[in-house]
Amino acid sequence: MNLLPTLIPEQVYVDKVRMEGVSFKLSGIGESTAVLAQMLDRFEQSKVINSVEMHSIVHNRERFGNKFQSFQLLFSPR
Repeated sequence: MNLLPTLIPEQVYVDKVRMEGVSFKLSGIGESTAVLAQMLDRFEQSKVINSVEMHSIVHNRERFGNKFQSFQLLFSPR
């Protein structure tokens, strides 16, 4: 859990963290596709995480009166 703040950029908001077996699933929203790509790159470059997969990107999901990109990210610790 201490690692997550270093991997999640500003403008990405995590709604839920769930453990599924030995994997973790993050769900949330990002202000743009670019910040989601930046987060995905950080997770993929991490030396303590593997099996990174990003699913369910939905564009223009309205929340808080603004449009966001929602996402689900799966990963496993090494």
